[in-house]
Amino acid sequence: MAGLAHWQRKRNALVSKVRAPVEGVFGTLKRSYGYWRTRYVGLEKNVAEAMFKVLAVQLAAHGRVVRSARRGGCVGGGLSVGVGSPTEPRKRASGEG
Repeated sequence: MAGLAHWQRKRNALVSKVRAPVEGVFGTLKRSYGYWRTRYVGLEKNVAEAMFKVLAVQLAAHGRVVRSARRGGCVGGGLSVGVGSPTEPRKRASGEG
Protein backbone atom coordinates (compact mmCIF):
# COMPACT_ATOMS: atom_id res chain seq x y z
CA MET A 1 0.00 0.00 0.00
CA ALA A 2 1.38 3.38 -0.98
CA GLY A 3 1.52 6.40 1.30
CA LEU A 4 -1.01 9.18 1.37
CA ALA A 5 -1.74 11.23 -1.71
CA HIS A 6 -0.29 14.75 -1.88
CA TRP A 7 -3.66 16.40 -1.15
CA GLN A 8 -4.15 14.15 1.89
CA ARG A 9 -0.73 15.07 3.31
CA LYS A 10 -1.47 18.76 2.71
CA ARG A 11 -4.88 18.49 4.42
CA ASN A 12 -3.39 16.63 7.39
CA ALA A 13 -0.73 19.32 7.80
CA LEU A 14 -3.42 22.01 7.93
CA VAL A 15 -5.82 20.10 10.20
CA SER A 16 -3.14 18.89 12.63
CA LYS A 17 -2.65 22.40 14.08
CA VAL A 18 -6.22 22.32 15.37
CA ARG A 19 -6.49 18.59 15.97
CA ALA A 20 -3.47 18.20 18.31
CA PRO A 21 -4.73 20.37 21.22
CA VAL A 22 -8.23 18.89 20.97
CA GLU A 23 -6.88 15.33 20.96
CA GLY A 24 -4.93 16.17 24.12
CA VAL A 25 -8.16 17.05 25.93
CA PHE A 26 -9.85 13.86 24.74
CA GLY A 27 -6.80 11.85 25.79
CA THR A 28 -7.01 13.36 29.28
CA LEU A 29 -10.73 12.59 29.44
CA LYS A 30 -10.08 8.96 28.51
CA ARG A 31 -6.97 8.41 30.62
CA SER A 32 -7.79 10.33 33.80
CA TYR A 33 -11.57 10.48 33.89
CA GLY A 34 -12.57 7.11 32.42
CA TYR A 35 -14.49 8.53 29.49
CA TRP A 36 -13.79 5.75 27.02
CA ARG A 37 -17.41 4.67 26.72
CA THR A 38 -20.71 6.42 27.37
CA ARG A 39 -22.45 5.31 30.51
CA TYR A 40 -26.07 6.35 29.99
CA VAL A 41 -28.84 5.78 27.47
CA GLY A 42 -30.00 8.94 25.77
CA LEU A 43 -28.31 11.97 24.32
CA GLU A 44 -29.25 14.40 27.11
CA LYS A 45 -27.70 12.32 29.90
CA ASN A 46 -24.55 11.60 27.92
CA VAL A 47 -24.12 15.27 27.02
CA ALA A 48 -24.48 16.17 30.70
CA GLU A 49 -21.85 13.58 31.69
CA ALA A 50 -19.46 14.82 29.00
CA MET A 51 -19.92 18.45 30.09
CA PHE A 52 -19.17 17.60 33.73
CA LYS A 53 -16.04 15.71 32.74
CA VAL A 54 -14.85 18.53 30.50
CA LEU A 55 -15.53 20.94 33.38
CA ALA A 56 -13.38 18.75 35.64
CA VAL A 57 -10.53 18.84 33.10
CA GLN A 58 -10.81 22.63 32.85
CA LEU A 59 -10.86 23.08 36.64
CA ALA A 60 -7.81 20.84 36.97
CA ALA A 61 -5.97 22.85 34.31
CA HIS A 62 -6.97 26.13 36.00
CA GLY A 63 -5.75 24.77 39.33
CA ARG A 64 -2.34 24.12 37.81
CA VAL A 65 -2.23 27.69 36.50
CA VAL A 66 -3.20 29.16 39.88
CA ARG A 67 -0.68 27.00 41.77
CA SER A 68 2.03 27.98 39.31
CA ALA A 69 1.15 31.66 39.67
CA ARG A 70 1.28 31.46 43.46
CA ARG A 71 4.80 30.04 43.23
CA GLY A 72 5.88 33.04 41.15
CA GLY A 73 5.53 31.39 37.76
CA CYS A 74 3.55 34.32 36.39
CA VAL A 75 4.73 37.85 35.69
CA GLY A 76 3.01 40.41 37.91
CA GLY A 77 2.52 38.24 40.97
CA GLY A 78 -0.05 35.76 39.68
CA LEU A 79 -3.71 35.49 38.94
CA SER A 80 -6.46 37.17 40.89
CA VAL A 81 -8.64 34.40 42.30
CA GLY A 82 -11.05 36.49 44.32
CA VAL A 83 -11.27 38.06 47.74
CA GLY A 84 -9.79 36.19 50.67
CA SER A 85 -7.89 32.98 50.90
CA PRO A 86 -9.16 29.84 49.16
CA THR A 87 -8.82 28.00 52.48
CA GLU A 88 -10.76 30.65 54.40
CA PRO A 89 -14.52 29.98 54.61
CA ARG A 90 -16.67 32.33 52.60
CA LYS A 91 -18.45 34.97 54.65
CA ARG A 92 -22.20 35.03 54.31
CA ALA A 93 -23.90 38.15 53.08
CA SER A 94 -26.41 39.71 55.42
CA GLY A 95 -29.82 38.16 54.95
CA GLU A 96 -28.50 34.69 54.14
CA GLY A 97 -29.57 31.90 56.46
